[in-house]
Amino acid sequence: MKKHTIQRDPDELELFLAKKGEAWLLQEDPVGQQLLDGNDHGADIKEMIRGEKVNSRWTTQEWWGKNRMPAPTEMEPIHVLVVVPAATMIRSGA
Repeated sequence: MKKHTIQRDPDELELFLAKKGEAWLLQEDPVGQQLLDGNDHGADIKEMIRGEKVNSRWTTQEWWGKNRMPAPTEMEPIHVLVVVPAATMIRSGA
């Protein structure tokens, strides 16, 4: 069971490419671990949030080009950092 549920419309969420330098942020990275632990105040995280928001009208090819990232040679995931508006998390009984 999920620990938290987001109670917001999708258009109220802010999306940012989760990049550290020119590479995707990985869970194994110390910054990824901070996010998993609920710490969203680190300097690297603030730097990502100051970056350009993801434009929902872009194609994936436009994402690669506008963010100076090489287009994948096969299907690969896109790493996205989601910023949820304050006071939107509801803790479940789990």
